[in-house]
Amino acid sequence: MKRLMYLALFATPFLGLAVPAVAQETKPPQMYFIMQEHVKPSMMAEYEAVSKEFIAMMAAAPNAASIQFTAISGPEIGYVFATPVGGFDGLAKTFENWEKAMMAAGPEKLAALLEKGGKTVDHQTSFVLALREDMSYLPETTALTAEHPLRIYHWWYLKPGAEFAAEAVAKAYVDLYKKHKIETGWRIYSAVIGADLPMLLVVETADDMAQYHARVQAINAKLGEEGKKLDAKAMSLARRLEISHGYVRPELSFPQPTSTSSR
Repeated sequence: MKRLMYLALFATPFLGLAVPAVAQETKPPQMYFIMQEHVKPSMMAEYEAVSKEFIAMMAAAPNAASIQFTAISGPEIGYVFATPVGGFDGLAKTFENWEKAMMAAGPEKLAALLEKGGKTVDHQTSFVLALREDMSYLPETTALTAEHPLRIYHWWYLKPGAEFAAEAVAKAYVDLYKKHKIETGWRIYSAVIGADLPMLLVVETADDMAQYHARVQAINAKLGEEGKKLDAKAMSLARRLEISHGYVRPELSFPQPTSTSSR
């Protein structure tokens, strides 16, 4: 289960650290601690049941108001839990809050729940993302809410040394979308702690895959050759590009996101 939310406090010094031009922004970027769990296919129901037990345990903690995470699940990404941490200085406070909430249940109850949840998980990973508003387009349309539940993820793994060129391409996309008055946008996150860097994560939203594919087709038609050239430039900077999707899971989030909440 999400025991690594606590254990990652000790693992963080061993993870790769890369801070590109994020540091050049005028204000510190919003950062998120991401916990990703891949569950054994035959035990997904058990995993979700234990997750709800975990949520109930956290809700009963005296410091429950200091805990926040949004769950997203999908066939490629497994179960992802995103926790806002403010900045690097917020990581330690976040782990401290989690430790207090988990230990409030008592060592025996906590150990039993973690053991039961651990049996359902194949493997886990964690990383930290920084929101890059300077490279995002209409980021308010991709707020982490339940209103448009589908999330489409473009994992843009960059060639070493291509970070600044990639930022220029991302900003060129913003200009191109503005030029053609595209009404839907995206958010870009820079992976600042992780195991496979450099990487930028582009996130789009939709109601479902049918709506998303129809939108992509319409946007590509508007962007025309300019869009194709920019796509080619983006791919020239990539080690690889992976696309996956998932849906916001309010019942596995804490507190449950609504159509009016924004994270």
